Amino acid sequence: MEYILPLLGLTLLQIVLGFDNVIFISILTQKLDNDIKEKIRRYGLIASLVLNSVMIYFAGYLIHLHTPLFTLFGVHYSYHNFIMLAGGAFLIYKSIKEIHEKFNEHISDDAKELVDNSIFKNLIAVISMDMLFSVDSTITAVGMTDIRWIQIVSVLIAIVMMFLFFKTINRTVEKYKSIKMLSLLFLFL
Repeated sequence: MEYILPLLGLTLLQIVLGFDNVIFISILTQKLDNDIKEKIRRYGLIASLVLNSVMIYFAGYLIHLHTPLFTLFGVHYSYHNFIMLAGGAFLIYKSIKEIHEKFNEHISDDAKELVDNSIFKNLIAVISMDMLFSVDSTITAVGMTDIRWIQIVSVLIAIVMMFLFFKTINRTVEKYKSIKMLSLLFLFL
């Protein structure tokens, strides 16, 4: 009974953190051909599972990401700050780019940039984002409990939920333009 509450709480938090990942994978892959899109989405979620599991395994090292590297004007800076800064900058860039494209949909197809359907290139982009989201969720898992099996099981449950609801979330984001715009604004924020 003493393990149920931490497991439920951490699982719920992992699902919420995974929701960002699902939305971003959906946005990154929406312009690709359908067969490539599905492969990249599937491989992206598998990569998320593997990355989260590996990072939890090495969680002791991740705790030290918060160790200050230097202090500037009374503010401590760590590896975690730089990882989150890089991830945030990328999210802002991609969100602004997608929002800009949404407002310029009236441009003729000739003027639009060609979509790169390369599996490798798109998969690297998805895995890079998975890595950034994984660092944050792993640090959260380590901060909530030091029981390794609870950390891993919560991540496994969250990834399974992402697999189960990915198509539904993706269809909703693609069908309702306002939800996509809200998702982009959420990612931007």
